[in-house]
Amino acid sequence: MRVLLLNDTSAYHNGCKVVVEALTKKYGVTDTITTSVMTSGQFNALDYSQYDLVVLNGEGSIRHSGRTGMMFLSELKLAQWQGVETKLVNTVWQDMSHKFDDVLRKCTEITVREIHSFTEMLTHGVIPNIIPDCSYFVDVPIAQHDHVEIYEGQYWGESSSGKYPIINIFNDPWNEIVNKLRNADLLITGRHHEMYAACKAKCRFLIKEGNTWKNKGLLDTVDANIPWDIEGVLAGKYDEEYQKIWDFLDESARSW
Repeated sequence: MRVLLLNDTSAYHNGCKVVVEALTKKYGVTDTITTSVMTSGQFNALDYSQYDLVVLNGEGSIRHSGRTGMMFLSELKLAQWQGVETKLVNTVWQDMSHKFDDVLRKCTEITVREIHSFTEMLTHGVIPNIIPDCSYFVDVPIAQHDHVEIYEGQYWGESSSGKYPIINIFNDPWNEIVNKLRNADLLITGRHHEMYAACKAKCRFLIKEGNTWKNKGLLDTVDANIPWDIEGVLAGKYDEEYQKIWDFLDESARSW
């Protein structure tokens, strides 16, 4: 069986690299098309009929009816015209036009990562499954690191404060990030996959919003109320709210 993964984002940062690893294992991916190739302006229409399945890794790309997301959906439509099974997985879905509603209905699987994308996709006439970001489903062997009370990650469109030791999803290996956070009390970040690394480590986190609703969407999916209260988080004031997130992710992992 030949399986093509569209939107291979593994070169972007190490969280995306783990996502592609997870999708490759789950769907038996044999070939990938990277994001950079598809958006280079030199991408030519593929003969999708050589594949049994085309899987589109939505990530944070399918939003605001932007050029990249619309292009990916056009490729799914072309694959469907050529008689190939298609899936849209691991995606945000935000403020999208109805131009590709017919493509959504023909997909044999659609998974979104949080409740807001789920709710909006209902308006397009499909009922997706909510499955959290699949970076969570990759095993990370335990390694020891010194205890650090607070790490700070990266943000969308702003610099780190410089108050705390830094986690950087663009530079640091995924396993190293997770294991550092296993030995930390809190991560402050604005990056989606750094948040998921904290979840994998069962490390409390405070998350700023990025360019979509994907960050806060995880909390809203389980109705977790965690205000921006560093002292309260460190004191364990919101541990029951974090437990809602851990329980949801672990239950999802059991059915992945």
